Amino acid sequence: MIKKKFLWGTCLILSSIASTQVANAKSWYPGAAPASYHIGGTLAGTNMISCSTCHSSSPETENNVTTSFGIAFGRYDDNVTLAYSTLAPLDSDGDGFSNQQEAFAGSQLNYKTSIPTIPLADMTTADVSAKATVGGPVKALTLQAGVPATALGGTVSFESPAALGSTTTDFMFKAGGAQSGASVTFYDNAGTIIPTNTADGAGGANITNGSVNIIVKDEGVFDLYSTTVFQQEAIAISSASTISPYTIVDPYISPWAKISPWATIEPYAQIDAYAVVDDYAVVGAYAQIGSYAYIGNVDIYTGIDIYTNVIVDAYASVDTYVTVPTRITAKDGTGYVSGKFSVTTTKPTTLLLGSAATGDNDGGDSSSSGGLHCMTTGLGTQGLMFLGLLGTVFLVRRKLN
Repeated sequence: MIKKKFLWGTCLILSSIASTQVANAKSWYPGAAPASYHIGGTLAGTNMISCSTCHSSSPETENNVTTSFGIAFGRYDDNVTLAYSTLAPLDSDGDGFSNQQEAFAGSQLNYKTSIPTIPLADMTTADVSAKATVGGPVKALTLQAGVPATALGGTVSFESPAALGSTTTDFMFKAGGAQSGASVTFYDNAGTIIPTNTADGAGGANITNGSVNIIVKDEGVFDLYSTTVFQQEAIAISSASTISPYTIVDPYISPWAKISPWATIEPYAQIDAYAVVDDYAVVGAYAQIGSYAYIGNVDIYTGIDIYTNVIVDAYASVDTYVTVPTRITAKDGTGYVSGKFSVTTTKPTTLLLGSAATGDNDGGDSSSSGGLHCMTTGLGTQGLMFLGLLGTVFLVRRKLN
């Protein structure tokens, strides 16, 4: 009888111990999330980690840790510091943004359809959004996919006022976030790479939320509205095979002007250095063509009245007939910036280990090896085993009786 009572007592004690082990509450896990998992901006300080980040249902036990983040987190047992730091640069839902970027922007770590966005963006397209932080707001925004093929989303073109002499603009790609080491490349209107020039602008990645920050100086090399670009456009439009330096010595025509041998230049017309006069254009007497101006296949002619000449300002482009006295002004790029750039970046390592709420399940592991749980109720696996043993003892006892 004493042996039976001892056996009963032992089973009850072991079962109680097993139950107590599993019932240790771990509700402090979410609160232990470092600042990198907190929202920035207007909701700064809000922790994006909760029990539902790891568990699919309530009460939260190790048996319902089904999210990719939760499964990976559980493999670090109780070393939450290591778990959070290791998982921060990884991508739990496969949307191209790291867990840290999603947490900072307030989007969900386990939902592929929930991605970081720019609050109150100036413009948003199907592929990219933009918001000017200096200058602006952004007035034009397009994305040309696949140029270059390695770029995140493609090549972005944008326009923005530059009231303070430059613009600073944040861009967010819906295809994913910019990661550490991302590089920005600027292009001219022809798609040719513009060499780096830190005095006129720059681009960099904000790895906390995956956005890209672009600075472009008004009238700088990256500003496609600059007078330098107007010159490039004028030369590009002209036909290199037919335009050559003007060979007739004329005190009113700069030897550095480019004039087609098929163009007509009437007496006393003034053409400044680097102006381009294209095939079959007619520049009438006393017309004044400024530096870098482009004259297309048109007449700039006002008849025999030498006092009613046409003036074409420097950098201006003329592509229509001009038959009355007028002044043709240059493109005004001052105070307005146009830019074109692409971003090359790596993708964060993707963790699709379980059944995320989006249904993005790659058939991976669906349980946690670390016994992760925020809170538990009832008995764990060990407790159930001891209860089974207790039941066996009870049956044996009845049989002995």
